[in-house]
Amino acid sequence: MAALDVRQVVAELRQAVDDCGDRGLTTAADWASELLNAIPYSVRRYVPLRQHSPNEAGPSYPLRASTSTPIRSSNANLSAESAMEVTEDDVVPPSLDEEDDQDRIRRAQGLLGKREIRRAAEVLKGCKSGLGRFLRLYARYLMSDKYADERWNADQHNRAKWTPSPVNDQLNELINDIGSPTEPFLLFLKGILLFRAKKRAEAMEALLLSLRSYPCNWSCWIQLGHCIDSVEEFTRLQPLLPSHFTTRIFTVKMAADLYTASLDNTVETIDTLLETFPSSSFLKAQKALVFFNIQSEEAERIFDEIQETDPDRVDDMDVYSNVLYVLDKPTKLGDVARRMIKVNKDRPEVCCLVGNYHSMRGDHEKAVLYFRRALTLDKSYIAAWTLVGHEYLEMKNPQAAIEAYRRAVDVNRKDYRAWYGLGQTYELLDMFSYALHYYQRAAAIRPYDSRMWQALATCYTAMKRPLDALECLKRALMGEDADQIQLYTRIANLLDYNGDHAVATTYHRKIVAACTTANRPIADYAKSLLALAQSIADSESPEGIHEAMEWMEQVRESSCEEAGVAGDMYRKLDSLASGYAMQARGEGQQQVQSAQET
Repeated sequence: MAALDVRQVVAELRQAVDDCGDRGLTTAADWASELLNAIPYSVRRYVPLRQHSPNEAGPSYPLRASTSTPIRSSNANLSAESAMEVTEDDVVPPSLDEEDDQDRIRRAQGLLGKREIRRAAEVLKGCKSGLGRFLRLYARYLMSDKYADERWNADQHNRAKWTPSPVNDQLNELINDIGSPTEPFLLFLKGILLFRAKKRAEAMEALLLSLRSYPCNWSCWIQLGHCIDSVEEFTRLQPLLPSHFTTRIFTVKMAADLYTASLDNTVETIDTLLETFPSSSFLKAQKALVFFNIQSEEAERIFDEIQETDPDRVDDMDVYSNVLYVLDKPTKLGDVARRMIKVNKDRPEVCCLVGNYHSMRGDHEKAVLYFRRALTLDKSYIAAWTLVGHEYLEMKNPQAAIEAYRRAVDVNRKDYRAWYGLGQTYELLDMFSYALHYYQRAAAIRPYDSRMWQALATCYTAMKRPLDALECLKRALMGEDADQIQLYTRIANLLDYNGDHAVATTYHRKIVAACTTANRPIADYAKSLLALAQSIADSESPEGIHEAMEWMEQVRESSCEEAGVAGDMYRKLDSLASGYAMQARGEGQQQVQSAQET
C-alpha cells in the first residue's frame, strides 16, 4: 500500500474544513477537522496556510470548483512579505454581483446557524455563485423535509393516510432546479435528492462524479454508502472510486458495514492509516467496529483507549454500548451512560447508550422510550428501530416488534440484525416459512456468522426437512464464531433422528474428542459416549468393547442423569464381552483339536 503524501493530505483537509463548513455540512467539516488534528503538529506546521483561488487546482484535485466563488479573499492568508509586494494596482476588486453574493451568503449562513431555514433561502434568491446556489437549494431541501416530517407525524394518528416514512413531494422539483451541474457540491446535493426519490442508480452516478472532483467531502461518502446494497455491488463500484486516501477509509467503513471485513487485511489497512493519523479516534473506532463484528473483546479495549484520550467524544458511543451489552458488563455500561448524559443528553448515540443500559437491567419499557427519543432527535438514526424491535420481542409483543424491524429494513437493507429479528419474531409465532425467508436474508448479509445458519436449521427442523437442516448446520461449522461441540451435537442428533446411525457415530466421536481436549465435564458428552457404546454393542464384534465398558463405568460413577442408563449399558457390554470370550475359547479349543488330529 503506497504511503500517503502528508503535505497534500494536510492541504486538502484544511480546505475541506472550510469548504464543507461554508456549506453547512457540519458532519463532513468535523470529520475533516478530526483527521487534520490527528496528524502531529510537527508534521502540519510545515504545510503553509493558504487558500486556493477559484481557478487554481490543488495537489491532485480541484479543492474549490471553478464555478464556486470563495467566501474569503484569496489573499487572506498570504505571508507578510508577500503582502508587502502587492500594490493597489495589483488588487482586482470583486464585481458588484460577486460582492453582493458574498454578503448575502454570509447572512444566509448566520440564519442557517440559527435554524431559520426559510429566511436563509429567501436571502439567497438570485445568487449566481456555486456556493450561493448550493446553500439556497440545500435550504429549500431542508425546509421541504421539515414540512414532510410535520405532515407525517400528524398523519400517524390517521391510519388511512399513514406511510412507513415521510414523503417529500418537492424532491422532483428540486432535482429539476439543480439541472445538470458540474460543481461537486451541487452534484452531491443532487445525489441526496435522487436517493430520496428512490432513483438509486442515478444517485450513485451523481455521487461518484462529485467524489471524483472533490473526494474530501465525507458526507458524500456516507451517502454513497447508503446507496450500496450488497457486497457484489460494492465490488463492482470499487474501480470507479478515485485514487485517494479517503477511498481507503471508505473501503474500511464499507467492509465493516457490509460485514465482509477480512480481519487481518482490514486491521492492516487501518493501522497503515493510523501511521498518518496516529491520534484519530474515528479510525480507532472503525477498528473497534471490525473487532465487534467478529465478537472479539479487543473492541472493548480499543473503545476504552478512545475514552481515555477523548472522554467527551459522543460519536460511536452507541457501538461501545453494544459491545458492553454483548460482554454483559452492566456496571461499566451504567458508568459510561451516566457520564455521557452529562456530556450531551440530546445526542441519539447517548439515548441509544442509555436505552441499552435499561435493556440490560430488564426495564424494556424505559429502553423503548430512549430508543424512540433517539429517533425523534435524528430520524435517519435507523439502527434505533432495530433496537426497539429487540425490546418489543423481549416484551412478547410480536406485532410491535415486526413493525419496528420493518421500519429498519425499509431504510437500511444491510441491517442483518433487523432481518434476523424478523426471523425470530415469526419463529416465535410458529410461522416458520416466513421466519425462513428472513433468516435467509440475514445469512446472505452475514454468511460466516454461525448464528444465522443455526437459525435456518431450526426452521428446517420444525418444517420436517432434516436434510436441509443438516446442510445448514454443516455450513455453520465454517463460521468464525462456531461452537463446534454444540454444532456436532445437533448434527449427530439429527442424523440419529434420520436413522443414519453410522454417520452419526462419526460426529459422536468428534464430540468426545473435542470435549476431552477442552477438559469438559463428562456430563457434557455422556450421551455421545452412550451412543458410541451402543454402536459397539450393535456391531457384533469384540473390537472396542472393553474401551466402551470403561466409558460406561466413568458415566455410571458420575452424577449425571445418564448414570442409570450407563449402568444398564455396562452390564450389557459385560455380558457381550463374556460371550465373546467364551466364543473365543471354544474356537481355540477346536483349533487345538484339529491340529492334534492332523
